[in-house]
Amino acid sequence: MTSVPEIIHAENVQGLVLWGYGRLPLATYSLRRIDDPGEFRRWLESRIPSITTADHRRSPTGEAFNIAFTAHALRTLLSERPSLRDRGFSDEFRVGMASRARALGDTGAGACENWEWRDGPAAGEGGGEGRVDVLLAYYWSEPDPIDPNPVVPPQWASAPWDPAHPVREGGMVEVGRSHTETMRTEDGRVKEHFGFTDGLGNPAIRGWSRGAQGPPEKGNEVEPGEFILGYPDQDEVNLFGLDFMRMRGRFDRTDEAHRPVDQFLRDGSYLVARKLEQDVPAFLQFAWSNAGGEFQNPQAHAQEVVTIASKMVGRWPNGAPVSIARYFHDMKGFATTSVRHLDDFDYAADAGGIGCPFGAHVRRVHPRDTVFDHSPQSPAQRRDLVNRRRLLRRGRTYGTNPFEEGTLTALLFPNGVESDPLAGSDFRNRLSDMGSHGRGLFFLGFNADISRQFEHVQRTWINNPFFGGLQEDPDPITGPGPLPPSNAASMTIPTVQGPRRLQKLSRFVTTKAGAYFFMPGIESLRTLAGMNASGSERPTAARSRG
Repeated sequence: MTSVPEIIHAENVQGLVLWGYGRLPLATYSLRRIDDPGEFRRWLESRIPSITTADHRRSPTGEAFNIAFTAHALRTLLSERPSLRDRGFSDEFRVGMASRARALGDTGAGACENWEWRDGPAAGEGGGEGRVDVLLAYYWSEPDPIDPNPVVPPQWASAPWDPAHPVREGGMVEVGRSHTETMRTEDGRVKEHFGFTDGLGNPAIRGWSRGAQGPPEKGNEVEPGEFILGYPDQDEVNLFGLDFMRMRGRFDRTDEAHRPVDQFLRDGSYLVARKLEQDVPAFLQFAWSNAGGEFQNPQAHAQEVVTIASKMVGRWPNGAPVSIARYFHDMKGFATTSVRHLDDFDYAADAGGIGCPFGAHVRRVHPRDTVFDHSPQSPAQRRDLVNRRRLLRRGRTYGTNPFEEGTLTALLFPNGVESDPLAGSDFRNRLSDMGSHGRGLFFLGFNADISRQFEHVQRTWINNPFFGGLQEDPDPITGPGPLPPSNAASMTIPTVQGPRRLQKLSRFVTTKAGAYFFMPGIESLRTLAGMNASGSERPTAARSRG
């Protein structure tokens, strides 16, 4: 793709969509139910000036604030307007995530009836305790001691969540809250609880170069309409050509029925929110038990633990792709590689999965140019097909850091990979001290089509035990674990000697809450705030765009 002028109306797009706020390490997500629509509209009108837009030259510092709504909230606030269906809102958004939980693999302990908060009819249309209508996302950083005007976060953003005394303000009552803090390794890379470098694999958006550290990686540039409504997407550009799309205007995108996108949807994006609990001890114990040879050769055993865990993820703990760095000591060559360049690879030279197994997590969620049955023969066409399934991921880790050493490699080799590894007794004591609950990922993903993007990835790639020709192999990291009718699950690792199957794969990630939201553009927020209880617009002074 050739470079194009910036076409996104950044001043009308909420900032979280395009920035992610990597320079703000602290974030709190407050989930709320609307009890008084009239009072909420007045509250929203007073808060719109403080909502962060994407119109910055660099990722914002200091603080940032954004807001998103479930379908139930929009039905309430747009009560006498055209229906959500008539406006063009998707079926998936209108019925909510809770209604689709079983199809998404959320069963057993992760079933929606066990969720802390949720959307849709399963949450109770009459105002059930766990129903969420609004997501408030607040980001900030610890103030500099010498800053004369430090940022002071709202009280709810920094205080512990107390279900017995929920926040009540602006016609809302809080039904859930998650505090998050970005964890980093010694070299400054973002990490997640299983001990791996995180924050990799996001697409670059065509026509949005702010904050870019050079040209996008091969095949990683995606049309803005894949994430923000009202812009051309991959199919439209491929079918009509970019010049034709420009002639039609930025906001003249049509859907499959060739109807104009509703004004309210423009510059908005669907936001998938899921609170995912990670069972760190179970994951590490699975890798440890499958390594073998603990007492015969502790050094080789510890390396094998890291290798198995990395083959399951699809990257080494330092972020190096296992498709290129195929063996334990190969990852050292990526120790100083920039985060951006850790994404500059494909699977053309790893068609058999000897480097990165077909079932590995990162190869499932972003197959790049992997060849499937009936897939296009051209690598570029395969990339285009995969790019129609991409998400902009903005999630953060919540809960205590399970080990301060940084990555999994540092945990098992506290004095360096050439030194003696952590002893088995010490390893088991560490697992016991960690605990299995209370930490995980507050997943946030933006997309323009929930069915084609998030749900396709979740149902067809992550949960599918037959992905890439496998058998009884769901995603080993975020998959559902054992599946009927056999109630078995495994992880297959191809080797030059033949496939190696790791049996008795269990579930390491459990959904604790979830909802589909819509994050409107600023003008649409003004529309929501400018209505009285009957649904008609209140007479107000003319408001300027800003």
